[in-house]
Amino acid sequence: MNRKILEESMKIKSAEEVAKNLSWSEIFTLFEAFGYHGFTNTSDFQNAKSKLILNRIDSITKSEFTEIKGALKSSESKLVKYGQNDMAKLMRAIYREHKGYNKLKDKFGGCYIATAVYGSYNSPEVRVLRKFRDAYLEKRFLGRKFIILYYKYSPNMANELKNKKKLNSLVRKILDIIIKILIENVKYENIYRMNRKEKHEE
Repeated sequence: MNRKILEESMKIKSAEEVAKNLSWSEIFTLFEAFGYHGFTNTSDFQNAKSKLILNRIDSITKSEFTEIKGALKSSESKLVKYGQNDMAKLMRAIYREHKGYNKLKDKFGGCYIATAVYGSYNSPEVRVLRKFRDAYLEKRFLGRKFIILYYKYSPNMANELKNKKKLNSLVRKILDIIIKILIENVKYENIYRMNRKEKHEE
C-alpha cells in the first residue's frame, strides 16, 4: 500500500482502522520515508525489519524494538513538524492499535529507567509515568522530542542503574518527587491507588 492509497483509505476510514490492518512491510516503508536516519540506518532496525516481514516477531530483541519505537516516534514528530497531520495520526494509531506492535510493547515495555528503578514495568509508579507520557507528553511537540531522545538513550542508562546502587537510589528519589507531583492530579492518583491495590492483592 503506497502513500497515496493510504491517504485515500484515511478519507473513508479512521486512522485506527487503517493502522490495524497495515502489514509490517507497509509500516517499515513509512518509517523509512519519515523516520530519522539515526534510527532507520542502524543494524538493529534492519534486523528487526527482516524478522518482522518474515513474521518472526518472537525473535525481536529489546535493542531492535528500541530502534523501531524510535523510528515510529521520530516519524510522527517529523510529520507534525511539516503539517502532515493525517499521516501523523496514522503513526499514533500504529502505536496504539497495531496488534503486532502492541505485542512488542507488552514484551519490552518502554519506561526503561523507571522499570530499572522500581523493579517492574507494571509497578504503580511506572504506570503513573506511562500515563503521563501517553496523556501529556505525546500530545505536545516538545514532549514528543523528549520521548524520542528518551528511547534512544535510556536503555543504556537503565543497564547502568542495575549495577550502581547509589545512582539507582538517587534516580529513584528524583522520580518519587515527580510522581508525587503527578498524583496530586486526581486521575493519576486514582491510577496509583488502583495499581497499589492490585500489587498488594497479588
